[in-house]
Amino acid sequence: MKGSVRCESVDMAGLTRAEKHGKREDWIGRQRQVRDQKPLYVGGLDLVALYIEHTDGARQNKGAKKPVLHFIVRFPPEVLTDEGPTPYAKRDRAGREKLMVRQAVKFINENHGGQAVFSARLDRDEVGETIVDVFACPRYMKPSRSGRREPTLWTSATKFGEELARKHQDHIKTRMTGAETVKPITSPRAVGMALQQEFAEFFERENGMKLAPRNLKDSRAKDRLEVEEWRLKQIQAEARMVEEKRDKKLAEAWSEVERARKEVRALRRQLLNLIDQARTLLNRPDLSKPARMAGNTLMNLARPFASKKKESGVRSMIERMVNEPHHVRPLPEVARPEADGPSL
Repeated sequence: MKGSVRCESVDMAGLTRAEKHGKREDWIGRQRQVRDQKPLYVGGLDLVALYIEHTDGARQNKGAKKPVLHFIVRFPPEVLTDEGPTPYAKRDRAGREKLMVRQAVKFINENHGGQAVFSARLDRDEVGETIVDVFACPRYMKPSRSGRREPTLWTSATKFGEELARKHQDHIKTRMTGAETVKPITSPRAVGMALQQEFAEFFERENGMKLAPRNLKDSRAKDRLEVEEWRLKQIQAEARMVEEKRDKKLAEAWSEVERARKEVRALRRQLLNLIDQARTLLNRPDLSKPARMAGNTLMNLARPFASKKKESGVRSMIERMVNEPHHVRPLPEVARPEADGPSL
């Protein structure tokens, strides 16, 4: 079973965009919908109002440009099946979804001071059915330097992440080859590694089952597709299938056109034989007037062949021969190509 957690810091503009996305008021949100089902959430969907209420009365570093943490907690797909861990397997679908949200909130709070999350949401109308979006602004009581004043409430988007990174320094330095430093590595990438380690431990502790270890990589290049990228890949694959079907139909249409051309050429040969017969008939001295009129009619109708016009003109002439009344004996039935090729 594979699971992961990812975190990004967002400013108020980003939080507003996330709110619109959760309410499906943006283009991307509407495009990602694959079923009509309401989200399962904790706190609510009004993220900006929830953040303001959550941080009311708390102090914040004036230099904090991105005070909100957006966590994307991806649970293993197995948690929605009977083959999942026992806490999930013994529940129905709704119970499994609720447990995912509760565990995601519990995990973030446990690792960020206990009072960090102000909203969490499981989008049940998207392809990714085991992804919980958690929005947090960690709060903590900060004692005064002198110890004479009462502790005050503060918020910080970096404090607890850096603490996690210090906790998992051995793993981080093993992963980050070439990082020769005696100081703890607390970069955003290091925090992400620490979060992943903590999530694996949390999942095993809560559910009694281990997550599959992640494939370690040397570079920082992305090795996992986000939902939008995955959906784009799907759309591109579907477009390729449509193109392949179109090309197949075009090939079949060209085959049909070539067959029709062969039939037209065969019909032309038949008509040229009739022209020769008509000429012989018109040269007879004892030819009656009705027979001469019939021969002239046939010659007029066959003139496009005699002048070797394009096949479009030939088709038109064939249709005239079939549809217009005249005083000659009907020609033998010959398969006639359609005026247009098959529709694509």
